[in-house]
Amino acid sequence: MAFIRRRGRRGQLLLACSLAACLMAGAPAANAVFTRTLSAGATSVGTYKLASPPGNAVTVTCTPNGNSGKYRLTLTVTSHGTVAKANNYVLVVKDSTGLAASPVTLNPGGSYTAPSPGSKWTYSIDAQYKVPGTSNAWSSDPNPVSVC
Repeated sequence: MAFIRRRGRRGQLLLACSLAACLMAGAPAANAVFTRTLSAGATSVGTYKLASPPGNAVTVTCTPNGNSGKYRLTLTVTSHGTVAKANNYVLVVKDSTGLAASPVTLNPGGSYTAPSPGSKWTYSIDAQYKVPGTSNAWSSDPNPVSVC
């Protein structure tokens, strides 16, 4: 500060210029311009919904497990329908509690044998679109069929 007092007006001018240079050397302010063009046409947004595959051919075998009233289930898919945009088909089996077994991929065909007997089973064949390069998949709504 003694330097500024000795220099008088020149020292004050030097101090002001130094402060201005420091402020300008800091991070620049962010500037952005966002524009939007409106047109007379309508814009629509939606999602694609996969349908359940039609024309499924499944062989169902229900083997009684003694006199318990429970059955051992075996399903064999001989053919399934095709759905536009689907790139995978799976067989989903649920037991009487609604617990689903691991899906069986049906490319081509597929079968499932229940690991333990049950009293009521449902199955569905679902169409999927598996997103390439990810583990994500879009599935059709299940169309469950009750067996045994």
